[in-house]
Amino acid sequence: MKFTDEQRELIKETRSKIQKLENEQAVLYSNLLKGINVNEKAEDWLFDYVYNSFGSIKNIEKILS
Repeated sequence: MKFTDEQRELIKETRSKIQKLENEQAVLYSNLLKGINVNEKAEDWLFDYVYNSFGSIKNIEKILS
């Protein structure tokens, strides 16, 4: 399959926007970690909660206790 020039441009624009969103996510998550100062074990759980919708904040709080 060959893409048209318009399709190629749409692909490039979409790729660029997604890369920007990924960078924003990384900054947001980094700022979160700095703001709440969690240990490494809790950070694993927090990552799963934020990025994978797994677990709960209560579970993370238990880990920090």
